[in-house]
Amino acid sequence: MAPRTTHQFAIACPCSSATGSENNKVNPHQQFNPQCGQLSAARNRLNYLKAYEECLSATSTHHAPWHVVPADDKDDARLIVSQIVLDALRGLNPSYPATTQKHRAELKLIRKVLVK
Repeated sequence: MAPRTTHQFAIACPCSSATGSENNKVNPHQQFNPQCGQLSAARNRLNYLKAYEECLSATSTHHAPWHVVPADDKDDARLIVSQIVLDALRGLNPSYPATTQKHRAELKLIRKVLVK
């Protein structure tokens, strides 16, 4: 089973966008404007996060793990994804396939034909 993860989401409301509304200027740190009618979504947030965590935990395996990457900062997200890919490539331990003398002779013959 995958390790438990915690998630933190900022709930953004469409009416808290830069529309010049005086209500939004009262508290610039306010991330949710209850006048939007999205209170039911905020109430269901914990249920959503629980279902999200259960889904990832149930489907993430050692062979095919899920990686939760924050999307609020593109530079950090790209750095995290590149590190995940780099770790996966290092874990593959690639090597050249073993060949026989006969196969090497065939390859040398092919190389001579291609060089001409």
